[in-house]
Formats: sequence, C-alpha cells, structure tokens
Amino acid sequence: MAKEKKYFHLVKTHTGFIPASDDDYESCKNIGIGEVLQAKSIAFRKYELLQKYHVFISTLWEYLNEDEQAHFKSKECLRETLQVSAGHCYVIWSFKLNQFVEISKSVSYDSIDEPIMREVYKNVVDIAFKLILNKRVTEEDYNKYFNNF
Repeated sequence: MAKEKKYFHLVKTHTGFIPASDDDYESCKNIGIGEVLQAKSIAFRKYELLQKYHVFISTLWEYLNEDEQAHFKSKECLRETLQVSAGHCYVIWSFKLNQFVEISKSVSYDSIDEPIMREVYKNVVDIAFKLILNKRVTEEDYNKYFNNF
C-alpha cells in the first residue's frame, strides 16, 4: 500500500533543516530517526496571494447578474475563462470540435511559483476590469478593499 504524501515546509539552517512552522513541526513528528524521505525543492510561495485570488474570483462572481452567471455556468468556469483570457493556458487539439482549444492551467499552490502567480493575478484583474467590472466598480474601490486583504 502506498504511503500518504505529506507536505511540509523546511528552513535551511547552518546545522541542517528544521520545520518552518508549528504545523510543519506537527507534520514531521511521526518521521522516525534515520528514516529516509524524498524531497522536492520548490521556492516558498505565499499562500495569501492564492487566497486573495480566490476571494477576488468569488467577489467578481457576486457582481455578475443572473444572465451573466448563467452564461459562465459556475464560478469555476468564470475563473478558467479569465485565466485563458489572461494567457495562463495551454493549447490542445480537440477531435470533437476539429480545432485547437485553450485549456486553463492550474494555479494550485504547488503548481506555479510566486512571480508567475503574481502575473496571473494581475492579468486576471486587468481583464476582469476591462470586460466585466468597468462600469460597476472603480479601481479605487477595488484597491481600497483588496490592497488591505
């Protein structure tokens, strides 16, 4: 039976690695002395930006009227549409449609690094203002709410 994957953050010190937080320490408690683990090194990414991104998408969804919500079908479809419009996508050939289609890439915590997430967030916000929020919310109001997030 495969072991469950455990994710935790480590900080490099002059004597080795230590857990980065109390939660990370708790995750490491069951690792035995001398137990060998496989590690993947990725740069730490602020969880707050991903959280801010999803709050923005949820808030945007609430600003849509019934017809607009029906058009996008779900908050998830809205998010993916904006990501494709922002260029955070890949292109595949659809045999069913007989054409190339753009598919949204993931923004999950461990799928992209901080600079790319900042760029995706900025581009999605820009497109949302240009195409959806331009007559409903001022950029000043947006900044007032989201810059203090």
